[in-house]
Amino acid sequence: MFKDNFKSIKEIFDLVIPDYYNVLCIKWKNDVLSQPFFYDVKNTIGGVYVLSDKAFLYVKYWDIFMRLGCVVGFEIVLELY
Repeated sequence: MFKDNFKSIKEIFDLVIPDYYNVLCIKWKNDVLSQPFFYDVKNTIGGVYVLSDKAFLYVKYWDIFMRLGCVVGFEIVLELY
């Protein structure tokens, strides 16, 4: 997935960003650049299906997040950052 061939997510979190940088770029392999990172899902009577060729839309995530806030009883509307 990554050009640096990390063996675990821990290796990424353990990276140290030098003081003179604001960020540290991690390069993706070319063959994954055209694939969605978060896949969309489809709910059906038979269950939930992952749509591996379709990206999970932000508006869909936002809608689920807002409904969750209402279901758990938050009086203040949640915000995504």
